[in-house]
Amino acid sequence: MHNTKAVTMRTFARRSSSIVIVLAAALGCATSGRVMRTAVRPDSFFMCPWPAGRVPATVSMQFDAAGGVIEVAGNRLTVPRGALSTTTYITMREYQGDQLGVEITAVPAVTFAKDAEVDVSYNSPRCPADADPGQMKVWRFDVLNGPGDELDGSKVSGKKVKGKTNRNSHYMIAN
Repeated sequence: MHNTKAVTMRTFARRSSSIVIVLAAALGCATSGRVMRTAVRPDSFFMCPWPAGRVPATVSMQFDAAGGVIEVAGNRLTVPRGALSTTTYITMREYQGDQLGVEITAVPAVTFAKDAEVDVSYNSPRCPADADPGQMKVWRFDVLNGPGDELDGSKVSGKKVKGKTNRNSHYMIAN
């Protein structure tokens, strides 16, 4: 007679390893836009506890071919002149969660003709004072298309991590 618990555990282990293999393949395949080809692991996000009851700061602004800058909670999106060909409404919202980041949405959805710069700030009372900025990068995390990618030109400047992007998405700090 088989030990039911042992059979169940072996079946679970086989299914779990299959899921890990499929997930690893999916993580390795995520590429698009102007990004590096390295998939982010969820455990590598830079974490700062989100205070209970806090409402994320949100700002919306109209952009056109002249470009412009939008900021919220120390985070910034700089759209260069000529990056947009039509009037576009861009909303920037602090990412509500323990990951440190910002969500940028646009109506209509956009692909910038010229790279925009995303600055994600880690100068927040909810972040550890001993954060190592030398290892931090800006990553795009695409909710619809899977895991994130490190942005080209990602670098630390002051208490912000900056990177270049060609579209709206979720942007977070990871190391």
